[in-house]
Amino acid sequence: MSLGAISFVLNNRSTNLLNESNNSFDVRITEVLKANKYSNRFYGEVLNETNRDVLLILTKTDSLYKPGDVVQIFGSIKPIAAAKNLHDFSYQSYLANKQIHHQISTYVSTIKIGERPSFISEIIALRDFLIQRFATLNYDKKTIGFIEALLFGVKNNLDNSLQEQFKDFGIMHVLAVSGMHVLLIFKTFSFLLTGLRVPKKVTITILIAFLLLFTLMAGFSGSVVRAVLMCFMLILGQFTHKRISTINLLVCSMFLILLIAPNYLFDVGFQLSYLAVFSISFCYPLVQNVFSSKNYILNGLGQMVGVSIIAQLGVLPLSIYYFKQVPFLFLIGNIIAIPLTSILLISWFLQLFLSFVWMEAAEFITHLLQPIAHLTFSSIHYLNDFFVLKTLSIHWNVYQAAFASILIFVSFWFFYKKDISKIYIILATFIGFQMASIYTHIHNQNVSRIVVMSDAKQIVFLNHKPRNDPGSALDIF
Repeated sequence: MSLGAISFVLNNRSTNLLNESNNSFDVRITEVLKANKYSNRFYGEVLNETNRDVLLILTKTDSLYKPGDVVQIFGSIKPIAAAKNLHDFSYQSYLANKQIHHQISTYVSTIKIGERPSFISEIIALRDFLIQRFATLNYDKKTIGFIEALLFGVKNNLDNSLQEQFKDFGIMHVLAVSGMHVLLIFKTFSFLLTGLRVPKKVTITILIAFLLLFTLMAGFSGSVVRAVLMCFMLILGQFTHKRISTINLLVCSMFLILLIAPNYLFDVGFQLSYLAVFSISFCYPLVQNVFSSKNYILNGLGQMVGVSIIAQLGVLPLSIYYFKQVPFLFLIGNIIAIPLTSILLISWFLQLFLSFVWMEAAEFITHLLQPIAHLTFSSIHYLNDFFVLKTLSIHWNVYQAAFASILIFVSFWFFYKKDISKIYIILATFIGFQMASIYTHIHNQNVSRIVVMSDAKQIVFLNHKPRNDPGSALDIF
């Protein structure tokens, strides 16, 4: 954590080194982002002066650029704008964690002046080639976008309505390449290689090579890196015939990641990923019997539901702090989405490899998997329309989130082994949470803010004044 803090300070000590008076920039495209209806968006590296990373906002006609392309841009450079409304998502902070502090905007067409491929751009080119492979397997456009998100973490072509439905159900983690995906694929390939009686050393070599390639193709996502490192340690444990506890694996992987990339500490996905795995590792064994059954099918379903509940409860305080909402339908969403997406994830990876060996068989599998994908979409869509209340808006500060997290973990600990001393810890944590809530309430009462609400006919300004301010507490004008 200290490394992360030091890195954050050093890398963010200066954000105004670019010369804002320039109007011509040579920029190397590093990543293609999802476009909106007004512009295409990229990450790029300015080559003129500082080689700093920037956000590029280009015209809709500039859509054919790929990572490694060098373009000449005539436009203006300015700092990333802060969030304009209270409790809005801070895109500025999000990009700052990626060391991006400026954006270049243009309203005229850009000029491609060359190519400067990098190792990352070559990996992205490989990823694009594999994605295009699915396009030759006769999947529809919506499914292709879903495949890109599920297998490669690319959401540029993901259907917007489907993305919103997954968000409402609190199951966006399914669409983000994460530890669940890595472990599923790792276990599947390990099982297949072992079943084919492949020598142990060859199996380990294949698994390590695959994990490295998958990490690169997922764009070094924090959750993927964490899961891959844990898999490496599992492989090491199998090779040395030593059993390593999950908590130790978690701590070691976190240490290695922060040692190499300390700024990951401030990545929301990284924080949520580790908190979810820690919750499952620490809390789930304490209540595992509650979700167990003698029936094999019911036991599997119960374990899946139990893990989902524990992971969701573990990350709930942090999710409220960052996203200001609680999804009510996460349990239903997980019960439906996880089994179906797990089947699709494994099947699509096997189909991808099969397409290079036996194309006709791979095309036939499409007819089996396409209905499963449609079943996933239609199930989420139907349930989304069926339920009216999907989320609850809650606003917590960092202290409330911290006390709430401690309260959840201590409560599970007390449930496992009832001890009077744990009651005192629970009460102290609850009091701390209440004190943080009282402080927030008092602070908000002393803050003046204007809230703007509008519809097609009128605009209403709500002026909330501090209590000690003369005049009414709420003016409407």
